Amino acid sequence: MAHLKRRFCLRFTGALLSTLAIVLFFACPGRTDEPDVFAIKNARIVPVSSAPIEKGSVVIRGGIIDAVGIDAAIPADAWVIEGKDLVIYPGLIDAGSDIGLPGQPTPQTSVSGGRGAALAAAAAARPGEPASNMNAYVRAADNLTTGGKKAEDARAAGITTVLTVPDKGIILGQSALVNLNGDKDTMLVHSPVAMHVRLSSSGGFREYPGSLMGVLAYIKQALQDARRYQEAWNVYNQNVRALRRPEHNRALEALLPVVQKKMPLVIPANTTPEIMRAVKLGDQNDVRYIISGGAEGWKVAATLKEKQIPVLVSLKFPEKEKDVHPEAEESLREMQRRVDAPRNPAGLNRAGVQFAFFSEGLTNPRDFIRNAGRAVKAGLPADAALRAMTLSAAEILGAQEQLGSVEKGKIANLLITDGDLFAEKTKIRHVFVDGKKFDAPLDESKPAEPAQVNLTGKWNATINTPHGLNSLTLDLSQSENVLTGSVTSTMGSGTITDGVVSAREFRFRLQWQMGERTMNASFSGTIEGDTIKGKASMSFGEMDFSGSRVP
Repeated sequence: MAHLKRRFCLRFTGALLSTLAIVLFFACPGRTDEPDVFAIKNARIVPVSSAPIEKGSVVIRGGIIDAVGIDAAIPADAWVIEGKDLVIYPGLIDAGSDIGLPGQPTPQTSVSGGRGAALAAAAAARPGEPASNMNAYVRAADNLTTGGKKAEDARAAGITTVLTVPDKGIILGQSALVNLNGDKDTMLVHSPVAMHVRLSSSGGFREYPGSLMGVLAYIKQALQDARRYQEAWNVYNQNVRALRRPEHNRALEALLPVVQKKMPLVIPANTTPEIMRAVKLGDQNDVRYIISGGAEGWKVAATLKEKQIPVLVSLKFPEKEKDVHPEAEESLREMQRRVDAPRNPAGLNRAGVQFAFFSEGLTNPRDFIRNAGRAVKAGLPADAALRAMTLSAAEILGAQEQLGSVEKGKIANLLITDGDLFAEKTKIRHVFVDGKKFDAPLDESKPAEPAQVNLTGKWNATINTPHGLNSLTLDLSQSENVLTGSVTSTMGSGTITDGVVSAREFRFRLQWQMGERTMNASFSGTIEGDTIKGKASMSFGEMDFSGSRVP
């Protein structure tokens, strides 16, 4: 009886794609808001951790990659995506971002005494004073938000994970690795990842420390004080009945994993002198450290390789200033910096230095892939560029067991394109984050050409769903490039929004109400004579549709 009821439920949900998906996932027993199981079949798979698979399948279950390979079985309960002409990559990792932290909290006063008194005085910002330079105890994970529009834009550019870094003070605090899944409660992947410092003072020469030497001395003193703090507590814990306990200092407490070499210190450096200064700072203070920026890393690659120092390479390449007089001359040094920046990763790669890419606040997230492509054109092998955006980033940040490759058991963060990642005309088709599917938004930046067709009228169409063909009727009205109207079926109707006709192509969004839920889908296609065909996409999957004009 239950079997018959189930079959009836599936058959009854024909018609409109949107209605089909809603009924399947809300009205039928045992379904949740979105499918828990996906399968992308017949796609080219680039695992990064192993050789590419020319035609295989990836199965996702419960946010985890459940199977990968040529012979991966497609589960009966999976929502299937046809992967012909598609390429599956690991989701990209941005190894340095502020996404998820819209504003930094003002550090509160910490309590200390003894040898740490001078440091504590600098660490405690009083009301009305500038934020503290000592924010070692600030954890990005404690202040996360979904990231809003910035996170959406990054995800649309293929970035599924970011290292979110606090941004106040000299010792900035502890970063967190987060997935851009749109859910504040589940986005955290790993925390804390690293302690970050800045080699400049926001207060300038009027505030301590007001110079580079002062900043370096400040960091060195903080690390020394952390060691003394640890020694004091070690002595006390061995003599609890004989000694007075030390006073607690949360800033020094937060630095203990750094001096114990359990947490790396991320030091910014770009030029050759800056990089060698960072190496000296890390070595003299006997800590694990990572260089961030690394613009001239290729010049000292032998040293970085010898000392096994990872580098986070900025993809915010220097650009020629736009708002300058046309006849203004650019310095030779600035010109050389612009030329060398895309070549730098190739130099690091040749020397065997481990490196990953980060955005450093790129205005357009799509430049993350574009600039990596510029590095490829400048001599970096494409597989090395991809690794720097995926598995190498995961390894440097301590998340290689969870992220960075398409492997069974890892988090289902995937980037699906219609071609080679670094090819100029390649488009992102789907992005999975924690097994949650996000389709590429309509390309609204593409200018509309004059319409060569007119879609005004009624159209009968069918959608090819995993459960068979389902019919719907489109009632369209076109005025120049603007397309409006509605879509109806036996189960309900939806209103068309953002409709555009360009040459012989069309695209629109469809919105409808299902109870208290507002559901959305995107349609795009072409028209030839009195026939249309294309793809319909929503969170549950992407399907082909076709139709003909009603006389």
